[in-house]
Amino acid sequence: MGKGRGVTGPISLLFAFCFLLSRVEEAMTSVKVLSILLLAVTLAGCVGTVPPTGTSPGNQGPGRKFIIEEKLVRTEGPFQLWRVLYWSRDKNGRPVKTTAKVYRPTDTSVKRPGLIWNHGGWNQCTSLRQLFKYAELGYVVIGADYQGCDGLGEPDYLGTEINDVLGTLDWLKSHPEFVDVTKIYMVGHSLGGAITLRTLDTLPDLGRVREIKAAVVQATVYSENRAYKEEKNQEIRTELMEKYHLSDQEVQALKRSRSPDMPQNHDKVAVPIFIAHGTADTYVPPDHSKLLAADLAKMGVKHKLKLYPGARHTFDEPQLSEYLRDCQIWFQENSR
Repeated sequence: MGKGRGVTGPISLLFAFCFLLSRVEEAMTSVKVLSILLLAVTLAGCVGTVPPTGTSPGNQGPGRKFIIEEKLVRTEGPFQLWRVLYWSRDKNGRPVKTTAKVYRPTDTSVKRPGLIWNHGGWNQCTSLRQLFKYAELGYVVIGADYQGCDGLGEPDYLGTEINDVLGTLDWLKSHPEFVDVTKIYMVGHSLGGAITLRTLDTLPDLGRVREIKAAVVQATVYSENRAYKEEKNQEIRTELMEKYHLSDQEVQALKRSRSPDMPQNHDKVAVPIFIAHGTADTYVPPDHSKLLAADLAKMGVKHKLKLYPGARHTFDEPQLSEYLRDCQIWFQENSR
């Protein structure tokens, strides 16, 4: 009996060791499985947060892969306000999220022309008031907030805004169920006018020049060097230096490379342009629009210049209603 117990002891220990080893292996297997599951969940969570291949702004076509989210904000009578979150590109060409606002009719059974609104100002979100005015005229209106708004991306000067605006064009084209994609127009106010001109100059390089039928620039910034006195130009340079943390030399180089001044940089604009400016605009003098009209004439681009007596930088009544009627007439005349 004593000898038997001596043999049984080591065997029992061996069985115990084997049992513990099997439990450890099971535990390790469980850890591996758990790790795989966690990895799968993580990857699943990344879906929709990383832009699909080939979705660079301006080359989307009718697809919708660049759209991250479309959210209804509120209904205002016969109109709905939507917030669109979509992929754009930053100044280094990297994917970045940005937003746009859309006013569209609640009734989407009828296709309506599309309109892109490019607002002015630096590091500001789009103006809902302006969007609504154009929506009341019968357009599906979208306005980019530009990078830097809502804490998304970094603000830029006449650079990344072009990418953001191309994204709004892609959004309109991605909704042919209620947008007449053969009739898309563009409007820009103040700095938004300069953004409009630069965007129109970019379209031929992308093979998309015919996607915008006609454009309007209101109180547009055009040629600071030719329209402003040196004191005003220095004031603008100082503001840009402080805003973008650049030296004076860097700001001047930036303005030379990105100015909407066509004889200086951009000569590919082929879209009919209506130019509207108030004679009482002290913020952006009418000389900007006069210079633009003269340059478009030299380039052979169809255009029309109209100065509104007494109108300031932001139009009020009665000039506002007159201006909106003029916009509609211009779009109708150039809709083919």
